[in-house]
Amino acid sequence: MLTIGATELKNRLGEFIDKARREPVLVQSHGRDVVVMLDHAEYERLRQLEDSYWIARAEQAARNGFMSTEETVAYLQERLGNYQTGNQESQ
Repeated sequence: MLTIGATELKNRLGEFIDKARREPVLVQSHGRDVVVMLDHAEYERLRQLEDSYWIARAEQAARNGFMSTEETVAYLQERLGNYQTGNQESQ
């Protein structure tokens, strides 16, 4: 993974956008990791992978009698909604 400083990113943004389409680019500020830039298709693939994982976990819990299908769906919708809005206190 390519690592760059925030100032370098600011000065050469277009170049690093092109690089991030081919491989993730780690951006550091004051020597600390801040963000990773990556291709949008890869980001979507990772989101789908994560969603698939959690759906499988919820389905397994429902099969094992932990929750009904309706409870599982409601739980996932609530959790995903809280995660997407940044309200993660109810976890």
